[in-house]
Amino acid sequence: MMLRPVTMQSPATTSPQSTHGVAHPPRVCIVGGGFGGLYTALYLSQKCRRRRQPCDITLIEPRERFLFTPLLYEVLTDELKPWEIAPAYVTLLQGTAIRHCRTTADQLHLDDRTVDLASGETLVYDYLVVATGSQERPVPVPGLADHTHRFRTLADAQALDSRLADLEARAQTHNPAPPIQVTIVGGGPSGVELACKLADRLGPRGHLQLVERGDCLLKPFSQRVRRVAIQALHRRRVQICLNMGVVAIEADCITLDTPHGPTAQPTDLVVWVAGTQPMPWLGDPVAETDQGQQLPQGSLQLPQFPEVFVVGDQAVMGWQRDRAAPQTAQAAYQAAATVAHNLLAAIQGRSPKPFRYLHLGDMMTLGYRNALVSSFGLVLHGPLAGLTRQVVYLQRLPTWSHRGRVARFRLSQIWRWLWRW
Repeated sequence: MMLRPVTMQSPATTSPQSTHGVAHPPRVCIVGGGFGGLYTALYLSQKCRRRRQPCDITLIEPRERFLFTPLLYEVLTDELKPWEIAPAYVTLLQGTAIRHCRTTADQLHLDDRTVDLASGETLVYDYLVVATGSQERPVPVPGLADHTHRFRTLADAQALDSRLADLEARAQTHNPAPPIQVTIVGGGPSGVELACKLADRLGPRGHLQLVERGDCLLKPFSQRVRRVAIQALHRRRVQICLNMGVVAIEADCITLDTPHGPTAQPTDLVVWVAGTQPMPWLGDPVAETDQGQQLPQGSLQLPQFPEVFVVGDQAVMGWQRDRAAPQTAQAAYQAAATVAHNLLAAIQGRSPKPFRYLHLGDMMTLGYRNALVSSFGLVLHGPLAGLTRQVVYLQRLPTWSHRGRVARFRLSQIWRWLWRW
């Protein structure tokens, strides 16, 4: 990895004193309310409450709702309701000492320990957690911005659901109905999961193709996981197009760069799920990779600024000697637990502990009530894996209160189904 030069500085004092010399609770500012940021805030709040440690926690996040992204696919097939996977921050933070500052951070001044907000306010911190996540990688494809759907937010899923409903309604007005042509660009987990879900939703009315510029799908995964996923795509008659890039996208057409040259194909819908990159670093230049990720110490603290922690997609988090932890929700909430522990340790003058990522396995949905679960050498797929995946993910929802609400709703749905049966 190419690194920018680093100027080492002596650690700054972190004594919680105000400008008037009056002691105050340590001020912890967390930038970003995704898996890394929100879970750090919740874990830290719980630890401080148990230890009776006063702490002022501010979570900077412009969105109204947290999104449990691994379960976003289930919204398209009505297996889960939007409120189940996208609870409001005001609900999640109720009863905690966490303040939700609903705006974005414009600039981090690490030397001054301040954060400039888009609202015009400036926050002063004693400890800072940067968890700004990732964004879509810009690609210079004509028509990309105007003629594609994305699948990163709840609004994206709802817009895609609305477009699918329009196409399904249009198909019903024709006899015989032409197939609904859907193109998904990106052969990673998101592309494979989305292709299976849409194929099950559209059934025989749909014709799907999955486009990947590389020579295989799910490249970082094991051969066995790839084989099960490809079999699931084949059963759903999803056409797999490897070694093909996208040249241009129009309202009803996509042009692919095939081995035989550019080829235009009709399409009713293009969903782009190819490639992400870390959000731009908002602070002063420090050590980072050529992908823009920060290089914290094993404790996830910046070497020059030990009061600053970096977590999630923004950081290169250690795992194996030659591999970093993956940029997944699993890695982010594991790292959040370490950062919360180390924040409390720093506040109380104790030594931090290094982050140890434990890869618990991989899970992906492979259609309606169907999934793949790979853990510690075992691979389970089918309806049982689908149930296992949902149960595992639902118990990872942010708070016990929200998990309980979802569990009660799910049980009531099962009871209604049994009663009708």
